[in-house]
Amino acid sequence: MAERKITLIKDLDNTNDDYTLKVFIIWLWRSMSDVNLTIVKSIEMILMDEMCTKIQESVYSRYFQRFESKLKEVQVVFIRSPTIAPNRYNFKISDVKDKLNLHGRTTVKECLHFQSKSTYIFFCVSFERIISTTTTSNDSIGLPSVNSHFDHTQMFINADLPNIITFTKR
Repeated sequence: MAERKITLIKDLDNTNDDYTLKVFIIWLWRSMSDVNLTIVKSIEMILMDEMCTKIQESVYSRYFQRFESKLKEVQVVFIRSPTIAPNRYNFKISDVKDKLNLHGRTTVKECLHFQSKSTYIFFCVSFERIISTTTTSNDSIGLPSVNSHFDHTQMFINADLPNIITFTKR
């Protein structure tokens, strides 16, 4: 699998189903069923490629046995031919509009080398970018804050603060 051409997350195309991703599993968790909280509905992951682009990925219960032992947090893997689907979650972890799903034809293999352009898993975004997104008239924008959801957390920090500028230049 290592000889195959690696596709970056930003280059994913849902008209092509033969590609290989090389990704770092940043975070892995189990999403429970809304009906029965003792049943795992899916294994969810946040993946990052070597260009630090992130995407969410899911493994639904019928494929747990096939993939569960191959997926670990803080691990680098090659993933070949996952399906691409629109990300319909209310809470987005990246600007990528799609998410990935592992299915019966997908293969996952461990990778031993990963060269990311960043040593940090989170990134600072300018305050202008945050406030330029479309909001409803009832939303409050102003103070730095933390946005929490049962699966994710987003922090909004003014990127013009001296300590933040120093940190992002490292």
